[in-house]
Parts: sequence; C-alpha cells; structure tokens
Amino acid sequence: MQNKCILLILITILYFILKKSKNIENFSYKSSNWNQLKFTDKLKIYGKNLPKEYSLYADKYLVKDYIKSLNIKELHIPKTIKTLDINNKELNLDSLPEKCIIKTNNGSGDIIIIKNNKIIKMAGRGGKYKGEVNEYNKWKEKSSKPHITKTEKHYINIKPVILVEEYLGDNIKDYKFFCLNGEIIFIQIDSDRFTNHCQNIYDKHFKLLPFWFKSKNCSYKINKPKNFNKMIKIAEQISKKIEFCRVDLYDINDKIYFGEITFVPEAGRRNFNPLKYDYEIGKLWI
Repeated sequence: MQNKCILLILITILYFILKKSKNIENFSYKSSNWNQLKFTDKLKIYGKNLPKEYSLYADKYLVKDYIKSLNIKELHIPKTIKTLDINNKELNLDSLPEKCIIKTNNGSGDIIIIKNNKIIKMAGRGGKYKGEVNEYNKWKEKSSKPHITKTEKHYINIKPVILVEEYLGDNIKDYKFFCLNGEIIFIQIDSDRFTNHCQNIYDKHFKLLPFWFKSKNCSYKINKPKNFNKMIKIAEQISKKIEFCRVDLYDINDKIYFGEITFVPEAGRRNFNPLKYDYEIGKLWI
C-alpha cells in the first residue's frame, strides 16, 4: 500500500513537470514591485525573460505551420512562394513573380516590395535604401541577422530565412491586437505605413481610446472593418496560451490574413502617451 502511494505521488509530480514543459506561458519573471510598474516597464521585464521556446512563435517563417495547426476557420495565411539562398549575393527579379514581398523571418521591418518585376520599396536595418537591385546584398546581410535587443534575445534562436510571399495589396491597414491571457485589451490600427504613417488605438467595441504609442492618431476617420469581430475572436484564439503577445492581422477583400506574433512591441522602448495611460494599462497585467 505504501509503495502504491509513493508511486502515485511520483506519477503526479511527473505529470505536472511534463505539463509545465509543454505550456510556453509557464516561466517566472515578475519582480516584487510588479504592481507599481507601467505597462512598457512590464513589457521589458517580460521580454528579457522569454525562454527560447518563444522563438518559434516569433519566427515569421515557421510560425505559419503553427498557425495552420490551430485550424482557425476563416483565417488565411500569406502563401510562401519560395525561400531564397541566404548565401546568394544577387537578386534575380526575373525568377520571382511579377508582384511579391521579400522579407526575413527574424527581423523587424525588413522588407522588399516588388511590383511589375521592379523594386518599389526596400526597407530594413542598415540605413536607408534607394530600392536598387545592387543593394540587395547589403540588405540581405543586415536584415538576416537576428533582431536582438536587450528585451528580445529570443530572436537569437531563429535560423535566418529569406522568404518570398504573395503580394496582398497596396497600402493595407495593419490590425495589431494586444492580448493578455487570451483577452484583447486594445487594438492598434496602423495606416499609410510607408507614406504618412499614423496609428489609432481602439477598444473591443471600436471606441477610439485617448492615448497613442509610436505614431499619433490619423487625421482622418478610420471606419470599423466588416470583419472586426471575427478578427477579435481569431486573435484571442491565437493568444490564449500566451500571457502577453501582439497578434497582427490584415483584412483584405473580405478575407482575414495572419501577419505575425510579437512579444515585445517596439522592444519596450516607447511609452504610451500621455504617460498616465501607460500606468493605467499596466494595472491590467497582474
């Protein structure tokens, strides 16, 4: 009888060890003054302590397979047309579709937009680009390096990939859902990203909130997208196993597309303004 009790205890301990190892949200990071911190300070602490398992979800290439495995109805994933040889110093535009996007899987804002077999936009780490083909090697070298900051060390575990994706459209809006424990706390909508970039922040009822993050509010009215409520449900389904993340989605031609998962927006370097709202938002993260 005693041996059976010991065995039962050991099995129970093993169960909880295995359960913890399978859930990416289980890790310790909260400081003793956690409840007094503003949201972006909590974000930096969170980011500095992310375990390497989070790299998969930040990997813009591999995360697509994870999203597919969730079998989310009405969610589309941008098609990966091909990957490019990371050792190739030249870009052959003739080998690519007439319209496409080139980006890295481990960066932030590293992108090449191609239309009519011509580069119309090249952006990324390493300075400004004119968008000329002979700049590709510089872009590749800079953009394929892991996007490592003090708060985003999980990028170091991502094997660099340069992928070619389908072109989704011109000047599309980016819907960024800030999620805590699978619940939407607010939505940031980015407009005119490559021209006159502006951002509006809304609650789940599409009420404009009185604070801003990186860029100030748009000078024009943003209409509530037809698929807004569907996007909320999708973002909550993607984020339900993660304590905090930002889920990016697109609403294009009445279809919802997955963008990416981000754990430390703006690397935690920017506050929400006016600053009092950064503290108010921080109170939600207990």
